[in-house]
Amino acid sequence: IETHKTDPAGEVRLVRDIDGKVIREEWSDPTTGEGAFEDVDENYTYSVIAIYPSADFRAVIADRIEPEGYPG
Repeated sequence: IETHKTDPAGEVRLVRDIDGKVIREEWSDPTTGEGAFEDVDENYTYSVIAIYPSADFRAVIADRIEPEGYPG
């Protein structure tokens, strides 16, 4: 699952939709704001929540994301 955001780095959480479990947490790239969660179970949908430490930005949520396989 790729994350795309042009804002400064933020904490990004991958949450499994079916039960709300946080699967992974990482910081997005400080320059581009992008990131990716690899090797995610494709049998579920997920929400990605980006939380920015700066008071200038509100959290961003994208839900019902279906993972796509990465070429080996």
